Amino acid sequence: MSHINSHPKILNNHLILLAELYSQTLKLSADLSEYDNDISFANDVKKSIFLSYLSKYSETEKQYLLKASGEILDQFYLSIKHEKNLNTDAIQIHLRTVKSKFNHLRDNIGSSASISHNEPSEMPSDQLLSVNVTTSLLKIHRRAVERCFVIVRPEQQFRSLKSIGVSLLTHFVSNHLEYAIDY
Repeated sequence: MSHINSHPKILNNHLILLAELYSQTLKLSADLSEYDNDISFANDVKKSIFLSYLSKYSETEKQYLLKASGEILDQFYLSIKHEKNLNTDAIQIHLRTVKSKFNHLRDNIGSSASISHNEPSEMPSDQLLSVNVTTSLLKIHRRAVERCFVIVRPEQQFRSLKSIGVSLLTHFVSNHLEYAIDY
């Protein structure tokens, strides 16, 4: 993977181009087979050109989905001025303790305490959900499924599709929906 920049847009362009070129090569190979029964030359050329890219496809797709999904979620939370908390029990307990002490201090000091209105604790959880985020996550994962059907051999598609599905569930359900509900 080191030969490809890991920025989501570059990874996406790489995956789109790979799917397009591979699809066109498969079509050309099929067209050539109509004129010549010996398609071993076309298969050898196809393998020599695409083998290294195809062998790295699943990892590249996984990396793209991770980075692109994270970028979508980060941009959304940044746009609503929300600092996303890590969702671990120890941190949550610590945050509750600190907030409780802060609230106690604020109540005892009175209105002279400076309190930010953009505090995550004051944000309603329904504002942490976005139709645009959901649509964007679904779109990038749908395109990944489409590429999978073009690039991955049928006997390996289930494994790739499962990886894409896990990515969607992780980013949409865990990192967006559950986060908003639990918040």
